[in-house]
Amino acid sequence: MKTNKMKVAVIGALALVAMASGLLPTWKMTRVAAQEANECQYPKFELTVHRGPSAQDQARDESLAVAPSDQYAELAPADGPEGRIEGTWRVTQVFGPPINDRNSALFTFGAGRDTNEGPVVHSDTFYFIPTPSCIGSQGVWRRTGERSFIGTHEAFCFDSTKNFDPGGNIKFRYAVTLNDTGTNLTGRARIELLDVAGKLLFFSDFTLNGVRMQAEAPPNP
Repeated sequence: MKTNKMKVAVIGALALVAMASGLLPTWKMTRVAAQEANECQYPKFELTVHRGPSAQDQARDESLAVAPSDQYAELAPADGPEGRIEGTWRVTQVFGPPINDRNSALFTFGAGRDTNEGPVVHSDTFYFIPTPSCIGSQGVWRRTGERSFIGTHEAFCFDSTKNFDPGGNIKFRYAVTLNDTGTNLTGRARIELLDVAGKLLFFSDFTLNGVRMQAEAPPNP
């Protein structure tokens, strides 16, 4: 037992030396069987040493933790809400071939970490039709100028003729511009329908023309 205690003491001393040298010890403890019938069991320690992060590694990690880039700061409006897209918009969508139709849609642009990007949700009167039947879409928008923006959103679709099995998805991409007062938007867009394997089935280009939705109080009782 005296010999075993000396081993533990030596290993502990080595660990202290390793830590003082900038090395990080890790411990692995296993229990060994008694050598003899009358000998008590004791824990056996194995010391593994690996070198900790260098000063260069620490500096690199600290550089990755800085605040997000303000690369779009110069694009934000100087003052007022005229250049802010956040909010809900009533939009008319006019489709070219092969759809050749128009419909109504709602775009809701949410606030992000700053005034230059954020989430968006979208729904229109073509979503829940037979084959494909699609749910509301979600995506992101980003500022490209003082009053100009681009966005992308996607939605899952289902085959109503086959027990609503997965039927692929639709993808929207668009670029819009606000008017000087920030109350109207116009732009162009493309819708793509993809099958469950991601293969493009068709696309259609269309235009957007929208008005910002305003909050309304209920009628007086």
